[in-house]
Amino acid sequence: MRKPCPAREEVVTPAAVIIGLDVSERRIGYAIANYDTGTIVETGVMHTPAGDDLNTRVQAWHSISHAANQTGDIQLVLIEAPWSGPNRQGSIRGAMAVGNLAGIAATRLGRTVLVDTIQPTQWRALCGISTRGKEPVMEWATNVLGRTLTQDEADATGIATAAHHIAWNGQAS
Repeated sequence: MRKPCPAREEVVTPAAVIIGLDVSERRIGYAIANYDTGTIVETGVMHTPAGDDLNTRVQAWHSISHAANQTGDIQLVLIEAPWSGPNRQGSIRGAMAVGNLAGIAATRLGRTVLVDTIQPTQWRALCGISTRGKEPVMEWATNVLGRTLTQDEADATGIATAAHHIAWNGQAS
């Protein structure tokens, strides 16, 4: 019997996926993982022009969610939020990009899917990755998938892996 996502009362469907997102003003890195195993089934990067309008992000989300739905029902979306918490990075525009995408995902997916944010230090800790620099993330992602990824894909892979951990084990402090 499957363990339900903490935000849900019912058990997830047989074909279920998690989406991890690394969002910036110009790019959305994504990783799609199997809900049960945490296996990454797809990664990619959607490019969005700086100062883009909301329609561009809606189109990017549609492409990502369509790819995920080819694998299974989306159960959890976790988005990196580097602009929150004690180690604030990023910009107001970056925060708006994250907020816009979280709102789009929540609106399009409905109330049965958990859409949440996570700080970089949290997802790195759940993956056992050093909190210093980009190289440890790139090395970890290459080891996990056996191929070289872009920085956005590597971060999204870590975020999706952390989402799987959270779904099955609860939030780590």
